[in-house]
Amino acid sequence: MERKFFCVRCKKLEGKDVLMIEQNDMLVCPNCKTSFFIEGKSPLGRYQDIWKRNAEEIFPLLRPPL
Repeated sequence: MERKFFCVRCKKLEGKDVLMIEQNDMLVCPNCKTSFFIEGKSPLGRYQDIWKRNAEEIFPLLRPPL
């Protein structure tokens, strides 16, 4: 059974019911970007995504000039 979580910050400050999205080992609010770790899930997927994003941003700086 999949549980759904609402963002507490959006509910208290804005009065909105915003569903949080599961991204790897975290729950992230698409509205305010508040995040919580999910206990017992591996952070490996998140680490891989961060490494890939950083590598793509740095690659143009590391290429030798043509």
